[in-house]
Amino acid sequence: MPEAVLAAVFADITQEVSKRASTESLWKGRRVILVDGTCVSMPDLPELQEAFPQPEAQKRGCGFPVARLVALFCWSCGAILSFRIGSLHDGEIVIFRMLLDMFMLGDVMLADRHYSSYADIVRLKRLGVDVVFRMNQTRPADFRAGKSLGPEDRVVIWRKPTK
Repeated sequence: MPEAVLAAVFADITQEVSKRASTESLWKGRRVILVDGTCVSMPDLPELQEAFPQPEAQKRGCGFPVARLVALFCWSCGAILSFRIGSLHDGEIVIFRMLLDMFMLGDVMLADRHYSSYADIVRLKRLGVDVVFRMNQTRPADFRAGKSLGPEDRVVIWRKPTK
């Protein structure tokens, strides 16, 4: 099935499911959007090998094409709001950035630490979107030192306490 046909059918279904989600299932009246990515292997067909190359560690002809998927999920109704498909060689963050137009003012994005890039926090802030995710373990985040984020920053960062 062509990707464009799949996307069109998917968009119609998602729109209908989202309409049926009650406002009572929103968090404090706001949409919470979960973001995550994964990889899928596909049949070993020439056209799929061309569009979605197999991992470089596999010898040519001994592996399967692999696609990377990134999806936005609606917390309140459980539906996938949107998704993008890319090659295994496309970064998950690059694919995620193709989905930024799906966010609306007042949304809350919930994601894992993979999405905790400062550049993306700024992009989402400009859209009026709050973000919640674990801070990347390589970044310092000691808010006890008096350098807290003000309410105008609209960013929430949680870090798992160290033992």
